[in-house]
Amino acid sequence: MPKTNYVCEFCGENFKEDRNACLTHEDTAHVKPEQYKEISTVYYSGLSTYPDSVKLTMKDGAVIQYDFFGAIKESDQKESLPATGNSAEGPEK
Repeated sequence: MPKTNYVCEFCGENFKEDRNACLTHEDTAHVKPEQYKEISTVYYSGLSTYPDSVKLTMKDGAVIQYDFFGAIKESDQKESLPATGNSAEGPEK
């Protein structure tokens, strides 16, 4: 009979045949964003249509900044939006 390995989707840790342990680990070992829909843009440089930096509020109340390094997958749209440099503030460090 085949055995099932469960893998944490956040860190890749393996849980051999223990789905509940994997789910518990995913819920307790990693701090996740409070909401994925409400991401506040921090800074657009005008060099890209994507923000250079975004902030996420985490479930524990921390506010984390992520910086754009590069696109993993290009847009499926034929035309992308024009680049906009509409933020007066730069990225926080």
